[in-house]
Amino acid sequence: MFTMKDWVGGARCVLSKGLCCLLARALPALILLGTLSCDSSSSPSSNSDPTDRTLVVLYTNDEHGWIEEVPETDGAAKLMGLWRGVEEFSETGDYLVLSGGDNWTGPAISTWFEGESTVAVMNTMGYAASAIGNHEFDFTVDGLRERIAQADFPFLSANIRLRGSSAIPDFATPFAIKNVNGIRVGMVGLTTTSTPWTTFPTYVEDFDFIPYSDALLEWVPQVWGAGADVVIVMGHMCYDEMIPLLPTARSLGVSVLSGCQCNELVGEVRDGVALVVGGWRFADYGRVEISFNE
Repeated sequence: MFTMKDWVGGARCVLSKGLCCLLARALPALILLGTLSCDSSSSPSSNSDPTDRTLVVLYTNDEHGWIEEVPETDGAAKLMGLWRGVEEFSETGDYLVLSGGDNWTGPAISTWFEGESTVAVMNTMGYAASAIGNHEFDFTVDGLRERIAQADFPFLSANIRLRGSSAIPDFATPFAIKNVNGIRVGMVGLTTTSTPWTTFPTYVEDFDFIPYSDALLEWVPQVWGAGADVVIVMGHMCYDEMIPLLPTARSLGVSVLSGCQCNELVGEVRDGVALVVGGWRFADYGRVEISFNE
């Protein structure tokens, strides 16, 4: 167990629309933590305005069904205990729990039940949304539809199309907006373009996975148009794919770009966009604290 005094490192920045952030890493648990403050001003302030509204985003990715405590990882229950103990998490508090995808396929408890056990745990943990990862297709598209029906949260992807057309398949929701403490958070999902060769190819042969930038250019303006105050892009992509996407994200006013897929721990700011990747297997997580003042 670590305490707040274990935080080391950090980088302060000013984001678009006057947003600023502080990203740090916690040791020795190698848990990725971050802080994002959102002001109407263009520079950070050390004094909180009493009208600020605050929420905390807790982000995981590549969970791969490691819900039990085993020698390889502490499991979902210990992570939830960490959230309650360190983050003071509560289901009725100002928290937003997100996943970058690849929720299942790993140990037998997840794979045998085709992800059902993992979604049940994620429902209990209060997830608000997950990106669709390549492994969400591992038990066919009908299997994914079953997990979507089971989940208390949406599975998001803005870059899946029916092959040869611009139509979005019925299982893919491009974005969602959730109001947390008066902050309307727009969440956009992206699925790795490597999906045709990183799941069973025949399961996804009816779909195209269009470039990330094309999907963001199409959908992020619609998220703003739907009334979002802040936009988070949950990308099922590796860090080296996130970097070329930054100019597009920045130009569209995206504040947070989270990643996945390569089991990395990332917490940094580039070009005014906070980059977060939260490890894997429920062993690590990303934290972004957002305060918003209109």
